[in-house]
Amino acid sequence: MADIIQLRRDTKDNWAAANPILAQGEPALEIDSKREKTGDGVTPYNALPYKDTGSNTSTGTTTENVYPDMVAMYADQVNQTTGKYQYVIDASGHSEIVDGFALFDKKDTNTASEADYRILTPGESEAVLTGSTYNAFTVANIDVEVAATVPTGSVRIQYENVDNKITHILFDKPFTSYLKGYSDASGTNNLTFKLINKSTNKTLIDVVTGFAYSNPGNKYYLVALDASIAVTEVSAGDVLEVDIDVSPAAAAGGVQSVTGDGVSGTATDPVLDLSSWQLKPTEGAFIDGDKTKLDSVESGATADQTGVEIKNLLFAESDTNNLTDALLSKLNGIKTGVVAEGDITGAINFDHNNVKWLEQNLTGNVTITDVNLVIDDKARGGEFVLNGFTMTFPLYWVPDTNSEDPTGAIRVRLTWDIMNIDSGTERVSYTYTVIE
Repeated sequence: MADIIQLRRDTKDNWAAANPILAQGEPALEIDSKREKTGDGVTPYNALPYKDTGSNTSTGTTTENVYPDMVAMYADQVNQTTGKYQYVIDASGHSEIVDGFALFDKKDTNTASEADYRILTPGESEAVLTGSTYNAFTVANIDVEVAATVPTGSVRIQYENVDNKITHILFDKPFTSYLKGYSDASGTNNLTFKLINKSTNKTLIDVVTGFAYSNPGNKYYLVALDASIAVTEVSAGDVLEVDIDVSPAAAAGGVQSVTGDGVSGTATDPVLDLSSWQLKPTEGAFIDGDKTKLDSVESGATADQTGVEIKNLLFAESDTNNLTDALLSKLNGIKTGVVAEGDITGAINFDHNNVKWLEQNLTGNVTITDVNLVIDDKARGGEFVLNGFTMTFPLYWVPDTNSEDPTGAIRVRLTWDIMNIDSGTERVSYTYTVIE
């Protein structure tokens, strides 16, 4: 009697997580990918090949095998023939591939190793993934958005490598966006996506970033971005601005397509608005605060003001209490030493040519050897604190040099004042005026 085997069903991710060993002949269906595997009683689920289910397009035949990794591909050579390419989801086990998927052509040498397979070139891979013919290869059982006409139930921003333009944008229902990128740059890439409704001036999707693994053999990346819009956020005729970037950029690279699910509507031609972009000067890009500084500059301001300009503006203001040139000239006209202060002792000559008034403190006995008078009818003199010392004045008071009084017509009016006698703090002062 034949065994009755029930068809087991689950999602692709759940099957991969459980990775059971199916009984011999036991079928397993991935309900989301619509692909099927059959157990052999020995091989874990993830290592089993998918069963041929025919093309997912209206024409063509199945010409590829799909494997989860390199080990599974090596183990299934019986189902591999020349003219049938091998699609490996995680090809990181290959010595030339960092991460991501890869497409292989079997050499049919049956070595069950890396040497028995050739990585398809970027051009060959592109032909396969876009549905065009590469040798005998056609697309089947791989979910790739390639049609130029957008079908109902999908949304696409298609990047044309020929003339670098976006040809289709379709939005009508909430969707989650997916980016498929292509770049010749080695290493890993980040794909970013931003969508703005220019008609309503509203950001529909802020910048979201997907991390794409490097795949030197094929250089294609499929990255899911967690972003969506509501059906009410876009109306017919709205102008949409799309900002898509692949970093690091490459000369031969670009974003190939953005796809989504659960969307239908009518295609609209996008308008790319670059008004928000600014050129970066050689000195460096603007940073926060730079524009505020520029806005605070007075309109019409030119070069820095000179010292003369600043001085003239300052002096023109009233009540500034500044030392002007006129006041400085007056100060410069005053003789130095108008008042002499300080300690004196010993023999002293009083010269009133340079000193108008003397205010001095005795630190010892003082003898005035001469007093040079000035003939200008101005009063001059001095005051002295004796501090217990003696002060001896000359017996005569005459103008300076005999030549000043050749006729003897000069008179000197002299006034003495003695204060605090016998107090120990005696003070002596004199004032004289030369009278012609």
